Amino acid sequence: DDEFTEIFSQLYNDFGTAKYWEPFPEVVDVLGALRTANIRSVVISDFDERLEGILNDVGLYTKGQDSLLSAVYYSYRAGQVKPGLVGLVKEQWEPQLSAMVGDSLKRD
Repeated sequence: DDEFTEIFSQLYNDFGTAKYWEPFPEVVDVLGALRTANIRSVVISDFDERLEGILNDVGLYTKGQDSLLSAVYYSYRAGQVKPGLVGLVKEQWEPQLSAMVGDSLKRD
């Protein structure tokens, strides 16, 4: 019904901004230290097209500019979910020089 659609749209839009997201306190310092050491950090996620905007809003990623993250890969754009998406990203980066941090042994 219309009320459900309105509530869903509002929540969908709100969760596409920094309104309900914030990095853990140490994230900015850790990513900054990695960047200073010339270690590139990327996000690989099963999130949707809102991810880049959220990361921009919380100050972690600005596409095409100097930012704490070097790149963002997400399922919606790539047309693959993890772990297949991880394999796709590995083709673009040097796996032997990479470390992966995830929250699921099975999916990451």
